[in-house]
Amino acid sequence: MTNTNTNRTIAMFKLGRGGRFNNAGHLSFVGFKPIDEACVVSNLSIIESELDEDGTTTEVGVFDCSGDLIMSIEDWHESCRTGIGRIDIDGAYDTTYTEYVDSLSKSELEAMVAASAKRINGVRILR
Repeated sequence: MTNTNTNRTIAMFKLGRGGRFNNAGHLSFVGFKPIDEACVVSNLSIIESELDEDGTTTEVGVFDCSGDLIMSIEDWHESCRTGIGRIDIDGAYDTTYTEYVDSLSKSELEAMVAASAKRINGVRILR
C-alpha cells in the first residue's frame, strides 16, 4: 500500500520501556515516517490473503511476531492510505503510532525535542 496523504507531515512515536528507571509507557520519537514503516520497527507480518480449507481466499490481517492478530487488513489498508495509525502489540511496552505534526500533544513535542538533544559534558545541546 502507498501513503496517498502527502499534504501533512507525519511523526512516528514508540511507547515502550525507557527513561531513568526503564519504566513502561516511555514515549520516544522515532522519526518523520508513516505508519506502514512501523513493520520493521515492530517486526510485523502482513498477510493479505490466505486459502481456507475449502479453497476460498480470505483476507487475514496484520500479526505480531507471536502470531497474534493486532489489526484487520481493512484497518491496515486505511492506515497505509492515510499514514496515520496505531500498532499496539501489548498495551504497555510495545506500541508504535503516528500523528500529524500539527496535532501533536505537549508530551509528543517534548519527545521530539528530547530526540534532537545531545548531551556534552552534562549540558543538553539541541542539534
